[in-house]
Amino acid sequence: MLNSNQILAGARTKGGIQTYVNGDYSSIPTVSVAGSTFTFTGGVEFDGQGFDLASYPFVATSLSTLLVDGNYVLSAVPSYVEPIDRTAAETLGLNYYVEQNAAQESLVHYFLPSALESSVNAAGGFNSLYKLMAMGAASGAEIQLVNSYSDALEKIADPRFVGKLFSPSGVGYVLTRVYPQNNSSRNDALVGLTNAQIELFKATQGYIAAERKIFPKANVYITGNNGGVLAKIQRAFAYSSLANANADVNAIEIKLDYAAGNTLSAPVDLNDVVILAANYSHVAVFEYYQPTYMSKGHEGTNPGVYDVYTKEDSNVLGRLNPLYQARDLEVARVSAGRGMPLNAVTKYGYPLPLAKFNLAGGVYSAATVYTPGAILPSGGIGPTP
Repeated sequence: MLNSNQILAGARTKGGIQTYVNGDYSSIPTVSVAGSTFTFTGGVEFDGQGFDLASYPFVATSLSTLLVDGNYVLSAVPSYVEPIDRTAAETLGLNYYVEQNAAQESLVHYFLPSALESSVNAAGGFNSLYKLMAMGAASGAEIQLVNSYSDALEKIADPRFVGKLFSPSGVGYVLTRVYPQNNSSRNDALVGLTNAQIELFKATQGYIAAERKIFPKANVYITGNNGGVLAKIQRAFAYSSLANANADVNAIEIKLDYAAGNTLSAPVDLNDVVILAANYSHVAVFEYYQPTYMSKGHEGTNPGVYDVYTKEDSNVLGRLNPLYQARDLEVARVSAGRGMPLNAVTKYGYPLPLAKFNLAGGVYSAATVYTPGAILPSGGIGPTP
């Protein structure tokens, strides 16, 4: 059984093997930003192991060429001890280092102690030493080298020393660039969308209902219905009187090419001829509409996601994908999901939202704690973490 800290009495969560780390808040976080440095108070837990956020500031200085202007959510994920080479690993007393391959996967390489390998190589190699010992011609030092090297080989095939599931060692951070979205039930889900958004919607639908409405002059429609969004209008017609509009006679069709700069407040006909005021007292529009309905439990106001930035994009960020054991050697072991062709030695990161902020012109601002139902800087609604 894995993660005995979650199985024994008093554990934070129930036992069981999961492919992701259980994350939660242990105390209410706060956040402040100075320049490109975010500092926190409060605490988080990963797999029942607690971490004080004050010990893990987030510095975004090196991300200036990676991030674009927009609204972001900063989330905490578990970090792990990841030495980049043998030297760094042995300084920490570890027998592995982490390498990122061309496929952007992080591979854990295990190795024998460098000093031991150097000593064996200097003495002629393990096979030569073993042959000398078998023939009774090895010195005491050479016998000791063979024994030490044999012990090391046994350890590197023992799952207690190699390939065991890593425990979180700290807190890392991932960034999510978001935009406000809301799928709450509405009479017309097209209200408030841009021309481009409505055109995309129309391109994916087989049929969209359109409703005929009459207004005195187009400027009345513009005032109450975001009339600058011409993509919401199927067709529009100008009339010299209300009676003509009601009877739909003597109509002049209005050109609706927003890319060409057409407007309803200064309409032109299909031949690009300006419609004179004398011929234009009322306008009738056939306006697209899309009513939506969901039960309350299915409605959501989670922000939409543009991009997610992780360690695969920058070393200063945390990871969501697991560390995988490189196939340098085969070890009998239990992993978090026995995947092929590589086994994971960590679970997937759980992005625990901590703060939201806005980036504009390289300036990080409006950093506030990410709380349930919190308003994003641009007015969207945040989800319940």
